[in-house]
Amino acid sequence: MSRFYIIIITSIMILLSCTTSNYVVSNSANVDKYKFASISEVMEYTGSASLMDMDVQIYDIVANSGLTMIGEREIEDLAEKESLLLVKYSVSQNSDESVVSITFVDYLTLKPVATCRGAYGLGLGVNQDLQVALRKAGEQVQLLFGTN
Repeated sequence: MSRFYIIIITSIMILLSCTTSNYVVSNSANVDKYKFASISEVMEYTGSASLMDMDVQIYDIVANSGLTMIGEREIEDLAEKESLLLVKYSVSQNSDESVVSITFVDYLTLKPVATCRGAYGLGLGVNQDLQVALRKAGEQVQLLFGTN
């Protein structure tokens, strides 16, 4: 009987430690109109030095979603600015979970369009939890923009 309780307790711990990932879209947004994205203020990063590689990983996630990534200096020459999203992101970590949020903002209006969140907290280790949270955020971006 004690083996049964151990299995139940372990299952509950696993279910509680895996946190949710999702995306939220503004009620007034039409995500189908967007074709391009650019990471905003990429040269002004002031976050943790250990997370500086996130620019590259976030870039790859968005580029693999169907949106065409362009650099900040390419925006001026873009004819379809109404189809452009600015991308910003945040990463937070503690001993319980890692969370990656990727937010998409309309270039012309600066209104938030959508946010994709990936979170994980099984406690495999800070780096492993972060990589899983990043992958989960990428899955949400793919669900949101993958049909573009």
